[in-house]
Amino acid sequence: MPDDMIPVEWTSEDVTTDNDDEFGFAMWGLVDGKYVLKKLTNAAFLAMIDRSSTSSTFTHLRPRPSMYLRALPNGSPFTTVNSNYDLTAAPNYDAKYSSFLVSVNLACLSNTRDYELYVLLDGEEYARIKSNAGTGADRVLNQVIIPIPASKQINIQAIEMTVAAGTYGATTVGVTLDAFIV
Repeated sequence: MPDDMIPVEWTSEDVTTDNDDEFGFAMWGLVDGKYVLKKLTNAAFLAMIDRSSTSSTFTHLRPRPSMYLRALPNGSPFTTVNSNYDLTAAPNYDAKYSSFLVSVNLACLSNTRDYELYVLLDGEEYARIKSNAGTGADRVLNQVIIPIPASKQINIQAIEMTVAAGTYGATTVGVTLDAFIV
């Protein structure tokens, strides 16, 4: 383990503000350009995850807005997705937020075509699946935290890479905004 990391022990007991001395929650934080593991008190941890708390760093969005959704039936050819989403238009957006939590859902059923599908958000890949002809299905659901860019615009791309020609199976590409983070 690197010298600048602190080991973290996990427990299955209920967390309360009364047992701060017994438990040690940790969170990665940026200090002087370097990520370090910092101890949180139970009270700070509970406030951070409490949706009703005004001090919570997460603002969960309900219902969760769709940033992009495409569901194609069996046999429909996949075309490249290149779409922008304006975060300032999302419910509860505030300039105080520095990041957002997003779910990326990518699914396909195989047919006679071999291909890979992948999703990029602002040029970075966050999901990839492979459809092998006649072998069933593939699906991935990833949830990631992404910094909000200065433009407040997120570019969403879904790209297909053909391995062997044939008929497409059904495909789904979905990107959902789950929460804003201070």
